Amino acid sequence: MVQLRAKPQPSELNLLKNVGDIVSDPLERKTFGLIMRCYAIDESSVDMIVYRATLLAERAAEIRVRGRALFKLIDILVWADPRFRTLPEKSDWSDCGKTKEALDNHPVVQNLRGKVFVKTITNGDLYCKTLNFGVAWQTRRKIDFSVIASPYVLNAFTDENLTRMYDAFAGGARAVAFEVYDSDGVEVGRLSNAFCGWENESLITCGGFDMIAAKPHDQRMMSYKRAWSDDGATSYCYHEAGSEEVVPLARMAEHYPKRCIAPLRLTDPSQGYLPPDKTLHPLEFDRHIQKLATMRARQDGHLKSMGYDPVVLRNGVMSGYGWRA
Repeated sequence: MVQLRAKPQPSELNLLKNVGDIVSDPLERKTFGLIMRCYAIDESSVDMIVYRATLLAERAAEIRVRGRALFKLIDILVWADPRFRTLPEKSDWSDCGKTKEALDNHPVVQNLRGKVFVKTITNGDLYCKTLNFGVAWQTRRKIDFSVIASPYVLNAFTDENLTRMYDAFAGGARAVAFEVYDSDGVEVGRLSNAFCGWENESLITCGGFDMIAAKPHDQRMMSYKRAWSDDGATSYCYHEAGSEEVVPLARMAEHYPKRCIAPLRLTDPSQGYLPPDKTLHPLEFDRHIQKLATMRARQDGHLKSMGYDPVVLRNGVMSGYGWRA
């Protein structure tokens, strides 16, 4: 005769609890990778670049979300296409050729072998081809979500912030980014790869980072965007390349039936982007200012060239995030 128990045994309760944990975390079996780009125009900047990159790599390796290490892989891509070293504007140059060796010999990279990988990109621009390679390389190694981050957002790399990004993906987001610049438009869907996570299958099937935003290695092929300060007293100029995020975001907003863009605010404003030192690295600082001031103009230019009204990004923001929060 079969005997029926009125109450489950403790071992059965533990089993049910574990099953509940799995069900409550839809990403439990998913993998995350970090992609970081870096380069030093001059040998004098190598130490600073390597210092920032290794700090972020070390921090990323320590991030834990839902009781586990978040990042399975950390890839540092050194942009070193020699064709860009012939451009007349030094601020457009690629790496001086010394950064990868310095990274390879750094204790952080050596201590994290098997998790941190350094690769030189010798054929392609900084924005589109380098990042498309990074996403493809991680996807080949079975990474489901790639987080692209600048070494200058170290302070934003906390367990709390990455948990919020993780939860947004668990809630159906396909692209998640933090507002690391002041007034950069992230809340209305203008995400920035300064600190942005992507669901790789969605990104790839929407065409990746469209080469319309790529930086030409031939000066004759470059076009520029201009912008002005609010009072009109200061003008800025930067080549139209970059802002590679907006085209795939627009395509996601158009082609997926549910809103899928999740902008996030930092838990602490002091965690924002830390630009290069104006005194020690004036060239890098000026490039940062020009790039940031023209960001909106370059974003709108890419969107309009592909037939999109910029409002498509705003419409793609998920409920509870960004301007819909």
